[in-house]
Amino acid sequence: MFFDPERNSMEVTEVGAVTSQLPPQEVALRQNPSLPSLCHPAIQWFMSQTSGVTAVLVATADGFEIASVLHQSLSAEKMAAMTSSILALGEAVLAEAELSDCQNVVIESSKGLVVMLAIGDPRNELLLSVIADRNAMLGQVLWAARRCCEQIRQSVLAIATH
Repeated sequence: MFFDPERNSMEVTEVGAVTSQLPPQEVALRQNPSLPSLCHPAIQWFMSQTSGVTAVLVATADGFEIASVLHQSLSAEKMAAMTSSILALGEAVLAEAELSDCQNVVIESSKGLVVMLAIGDPRNELLLSVIADRNAMLGQVLWAARRCCEQIRQSVLAIATH
């Protein structure tokens, strides 16, 4: 990883991955050591207030985990990458339909549901992914997920302004 002053961006190269260009403020946010600890109280509140929620993940828009409470069978890295991709696809579908501002994507199955939301932080870099069992009520999950996103957004705003 290195900073390229001519392009004012951070170059990140991972083995087996495509090189991506990240603006310095996004790299700074992702590398902020207090960010996971700022997200965990909101995640814990969400899980305690919402019946049926089994996993919650906060990720960056480019698919990297920030904080999570997941059961052992789930990969945080895979969930973060899929959340990023699915929300980007939702945004593309809405753009094609001449709608905009993808607020969430809901995937339902006979065993439960997954809800993915953009947190709406100052630079729109963070995403929330929620997994719930079949006993969860979609309306309650969405309401609590939006409150969780707002709590995280306020925490990120607090560190972004300092």
